[in-house]
Amino acid sequence: MKKIELLQFKKLKDKKILHFITTKQGGVSYGDYADFNLALHVGDEDGLVMENRRKLAENLKVRLEQFVFLNQVHGKRVLVV
Repeated sequence: MKKIELLQFKKLKDKKILHFITTKQGGVSYGDYADFNLALHVGDEDGLVMENRRKLAENLKVRLEQFVFLNQVHGKRVLVV
């Protein structure tokens, strides 16, 4: 089983801002969505996406219900959550 890899930005971390970025490693999705897809809106199997989300929550020791998942776009709008 591949380990979930979480990355952080040094400047945000230095300011004690809780954040992380996932990589594609450590998930159960396959094919075009391999392997750590967290998006329900792209055509991956919902069950696999939810398993990936559960794995992330477990890795971070938080409840899945505490997450906010957004549809990422490449633009200039910023959403504060």
